Amino acid sequence: MMKKLIMLAILMFCLISISYAGNSTVTLEWDACTDPDVVQVNLYEAAISGGYGTTPRATILIGANEVTLTNVPNGTYFWVVTAQDNVGRESANSNEISTILDVGPGCLNFNLRFR
Repeated sequence: MMKKLIMLAILMFCLISISYAGNSTVTLEWDACTDPDVVQVNLYEAAISGGYGTTPRATILIGANEVTLTNVPNGTYFWVVTAQDNVGRESANSNEISTILDVGPGCLNFNLRFR
């Protein structure tokens, strides 16, 4: 009975820790664009390298050289930006950057079993 209670306590600790694993705030910045025809910067996000879709995560009007993303769920992220001109043409992707945001405690690696 005591072993069951200890295992239950460990499991509850893990579940509580996982439920409190927070989201992150990420600020990304880039060099200013000097092309007078560029009107916005498009930020693309992916969970795997090169896995960008066609819809930007954020669109930033020219003049701003950074964006802050709030409530970003924990995990691995890859980002690129593109420049878009006044007729809708988009540049090639910038260099790719990546990060791993806090994924919380290692409780997911537990292998529970009865003895």
